[in-house]
Order: sequence, then C-alpha cells, then structure tokens
Amino acid sequence: MRSLRGKEAKEKFVRDYTDVQVFAYVVLPKGCKRKSQCGGKLTDRCYHFSAVCKKTQKQEQFFLGYDCGKQLMKMLNIPAVKLFNPFVQTHKNAKTKGATHHANNIKEEFTPLGKELFDLINLTYMGLKLKDFEILDSISIKIRNKANENPKARYFASVNTILGEFHSTIQKILEKLQKNNPQFRKFDFTASRTYLAQYFKEKNRNDTIRF
Repeated sequence: MRSLRGKEAKEKFVRDYTDVQVFAYVVLPKGCKRKSQCGGKLTDRCYHFSAVCKKTQKQEQFFLGYDCGKQLMKMLNIPAVKLFNPFVQTHKNAKTKGATHHANNIKEEFTPLGKELFDLINLTYMGLKLKDFEILDSISIKIRNKANENPKARYFASVNTILGEFHSTIQKILEKLQKNNPQFRKFDFTASRTYLAQYFKEKNRNDTIRF
C-alpha cells in the first residue's frame, strides 16, 4: 500500500479499497512503535485500520496517527472509535487525557462485560506479535455495533484461544508492558472469567482460562 499522506492519496485509496474498518484506536505504551501510512513512526497513539484491495481482493492492515486517521474516517463516514488508554490518568499525560474525554463522548457505552472484552482485545493486540488480526478485528466491530448488549461468550473463547496459541496469558502481557510503563492501570477480568467458565462447562470443555 502506498502512502496516504495528503488528500489526493486518501482519495485514491478510497477508490482502490473497500470494506475499510477501524480495528482499534489506542494509546501506545513506551517502547511500542507503529509505522504510519502517512509517514514516520507513531509513538503516542494510533488508529489500526484494515481494508480490502479491490484489485487483489486481499485484506491489508495499516496504522495512522490521530490527524491522518480522523481525516480518512471523515472521508469514509466512519464513526468515532473509543480510545483504549491503559494508563492511570495524571497531569503528565494531559494530552492523552483530553483524547480520552473526547472518545468517551461517543456512542460506544459498553456493558460491564463488553468493557472487559474491549480491554482484553486491546491488551492482546498490544502484547502479542500478531500477523493476522482478522478474528480480533471481527469481534471488535461486532461488539461496537451492539455496545449495549453483553458480548457472546464465544468471543471471549476466541480471545482465549489466541492467547493459548501464543502460550501466553493476559497477566504475562500486563507484566511485560508494566516493566517500562509504571503508570499502567489495573485491570479486573473476574466477570469475564466467570462468564467463560460457564460457557466451557456447558460445552464440556476443559480449556485453561488465560485472563
């Protein structure tokens, strides 16, 4: 995919690609960098997009910063996406805090279980070197489209399976991220574990719960 820097480049992208989705909008932890399709490296926060090339019919993943991402979303009439900010708010990150305030004034008001799944997806995205985001992408979009409903238990099972494939857990991911980011906030997935345990019981599965 070519650069998306500038209006003409974005207009060409809109002509050449379809099924454009925003997978995530996250504050990046220290040491985590993403290549921006508008040029340079992203170290603060970024949008994670997916799109299907009309010519090849292949899905492509790419990252954009706040300004470039908002411009592309406006051109495509994509609604605002809730910001995932894993940090405790302090006066030192007032810029990010402002972005969080803006993001919390959008339509995505998750149920408690939905909020836990939102956090699980984003932590998995941050902590694992995934080459294929399709499953998480799909779940993320589905829970955003039905934010006022509890997510299906199989969505939690899918995240759990991905963690298992990488021989990882959310706790391991948090410990790794917290080493360089002391302001990481605490996460509680008690309700998610109970919800998934009941699902596994009904399905006669003995899977290890990894969050």
